[in-house]
Amino acid sequence: MIMISKMKNDPLCIIRVVLGIAFIAHGVSKLMDIAGAAEGLVMSVAIVIIVAILEVLAGLSVLLNKYARYGAIVIVLIMFGAIATIKYKMGYLMGYELDIAYIAMALAVIKGTKCDCGVCPGCKTKNSSDKKSSESEE
Repeated sequence: MIMISKMKNDPLCIIRVVLGIAFIAHGVSKLMDIAGAAEGLVMSVAIVIIVAILEVLAGLSVLLNKYARYGAIVIVLIMFGAIATIKYKMGYLMGYELDIAYIAMALAVIKGTKCDCGVCPGCKTKNSSDKKSSESEE
């Protein structure tokens, strides 16, 4: 309950959690069925493996707020690649609308990765709240 109340004070933290989990899930699902993913995406197995590993690593970096900007940049590049190669011909609805949402979320992470929710491993509040409590004790 405390974690949720702290997260609602920092919408960027919520975006990072959702985006990170989504990309970890997409990457892991590709790695679990590489041949099926390659056939469904009409790509070579090597490209599917590279994209899947990048998705997992980018998702972890965004989720854990460690090198989150770099992870978000990788997500933007992956999504533009998906739109250009597969999703564009499907149209916006039922095509690339989710990809656009992922790009928007990743751009929010790129714009401001400073987190102060107090929950995330890379959170700045833990240090600042410790300083505030030590200052109030003096």
